[in-house]
Amino acid sequence: MRMQISTAVAALAVVGTFLGACSEPTPAQEREMQEIAWNRVGQDAIRAKLRDPESAEFSEVRFSEKGGTKVTCGFVNSRNGFGGMGGPQRFVAAGDVLSFLEEEVQDFDEVWNRYC
Repeated sequence: MRMQISTAVAALAVVGTFLGACSEPTPAQEREMQEIAWNRVGQDAIRAKLRDPESAEFSEVRFSEKGGTKVTCGFVNSRNGFGGMGGPQRFVAAGDVLSFLEEEVQDFDEVWNRYC
């Protein structure tokens, strides 16, 4: 019995050491977490513009700093006024400050090419 306890204690010590070493993210991991958080904020801003926010389906979502501004770019599909899915449309969101759906901006291609 004593041997089993000491083995368990040793195993826990190894696991604790491993977890302690993993608790501090690397700079690359921190940046990735920030980009994920930024993308979520951008998606939430886009959801707020939709007729049926709960139906939003996002695809090809990515973080970009191409135009010198941090933005989230991607596609969103959601239910329209007739209850059917309207089809994917591009979006650009600068956090929760500015967000644009393709249908809202006349020269959306210019915005997309500049920032995404």
